[in-house]
Amino acid sequence: MTEVSQPTLDGLDLVDEVYEGLWARLEQIEREATDGQIDPTAAMQRRSEAFQDLGQHVMGLPGSFLQPVGEIEPELFPSGLFLPAEAPPSWVTADRRYGLEWIGPDVPGLGQSKAASAASGRMHVVNLVRSDVTTAGGWAQAAVGIRVRPTYALSRLTLRPELSYTWRYLMDTPIVASTVPYSQTRTRGRLRLIAQQENLASGAFETYVQRSVDLWEQWHSGSSARFEDSASGSFPGGDPGLSFIGSSATNFALWLVSEAFVSRTDFDPDPARRSICHATLDVEMPMIWLDEVKL
Repeated sequence: MTEVSQPTLDGLDLVDEVYEGLWARLEQIEREATDGQIDPTAAMQRRSEAFQDLGQHVMGLPGSFLQPVGEIEPELFPSGLFLPAEAPPSWVTADRRYGLEWIGPDVPGLGQSKAASAASGRMHVVNLVRSDVTTAGGWAQAAVGIRVRPTYALSRLTLRPELSYTWRYLMDTPIVASTVPYSQTRTRGRLRLIAQQENLASGAFETYVQRSVDLWEQWHSGSSARFEDSASGSFPGGDPGLSFIGSSATNFALWLVSEAFVSRTDFDPDPARRSICHATLDVEMPMIWLDEVKL
């Protein structure tokens, strides 16, 4: 008889040392650049390498596809369930799998790493203000989604992604000269649910309805202060999702967007006194539910 192993919580708080090392490396690169130890070209090269290593590490982690889904019989497969493109079971058809992925454009003055995979349902964004600029700000964005057409002539649809997320930010301002205004830093993070509707005349998909779920926000104006925080969580929990009215005459693109925002304004002309502002958001979405109620 096969021995049944007992569940434990060993390793519950185990630190991902690879991730921690890469996150610290990004801060070290910006500090060396502001201190004049490396020039902007070398900083850009080392930053790009760190982004690549961090992205490969996060996007390559084992998936958490639910085992019961992999064993379910075809006739019992829920009608409103969508899975990543490469998730088991293999008999799930393409129209019930993720088929959309997108990353946002680069923003001047920011260093960004962005990845989105319809195959795994993972999204990864890192956003930081580069050391060679005094003022910059914007979002880093990555999204995964599905394309659907409602069943009925008129119905109410509700999009409810199932996902887990981890975020982290760092804002570090050194002592600035008393003759200049305080440095200003800000970071935000959010999940955004978007329903796009196909324009029957042009064929383009246009935003129809959307809503945001805030994850964190921090702002600082001052000198000699360091703020850092991190957290993990799941969605939807008690969230109602995104509801909208649709018709079988129209195609829809439904997205989950992962977004991290950073901004910084430094007034001190000394590069060694520039603030650091970094943020990252990692999301794994093993399934999407789409409920449809005929009207």
